[in-house]
Amino acid sequence: QSFEQSRRKNERIESGHYWAGEAITTHSWRRGGGQIWPTADGRLVEYDIDEVVYDEDSPYQNIKILHSKQFGNILILSGDVNLAESDLAYTQAIMGSGKEDYGGKDVLILGGGDGGILCETVKLKAKMVTMVEIDQRVIDGCKKYMRKTCGDVLDNLKGDCYQVLIEDCIPVLKRYAQRRERV
Repeated sequence: QSFEQSRRKNERIESGHYWAGEAITTHSWRRGGGQIWPTADGRLVEYDIDEVVYDEDSPYQNIKILHSKQFGNILILSGDVNLAESDLAYTQAIMGSGKEDYGGKDVLILGGGDGGILCETVKLKAKMVTMVEIDQRVIDGCKKYMRKTCGDVLDNLKGDCYQVLIEDCIPVLKRYAQRRERV
């Protein structure tokens, strides 16, 4: 999704309308005790949101972290639900659900500003983990409000076995390709 598409989507979200498939629907609305949110693939999901804990616009996207009694804090990027603190199974699935051995390996994470994959990979004793995230404000919000997801790995951009680069991932991938590094 281009920056221009994200900007237009943010405008629709802020105006209370969201593009979901072929129809324009209300971005979020209340039903019973919960709040209904459309997902990026057009599904509707109900959350028991009781507080907005973080709401920032970056040059790349709108970043919201909402609190849910059921799911903990939920990261929403440009109106799309990204991750909840209760989504450890989601993070583990992305990492291969225990089928991949990260011990002693170099790992490259593209995106991942919530810190969940970084935190779990560090726990698995990777040799060196490099996370490349373009949006410092995602990291800032998650470092403060998504601690159950990221632990303390976002407190510093460099640790004994990891580093966080705040930049576009494409030039980083090109550097790896030029050096023919395998990650």
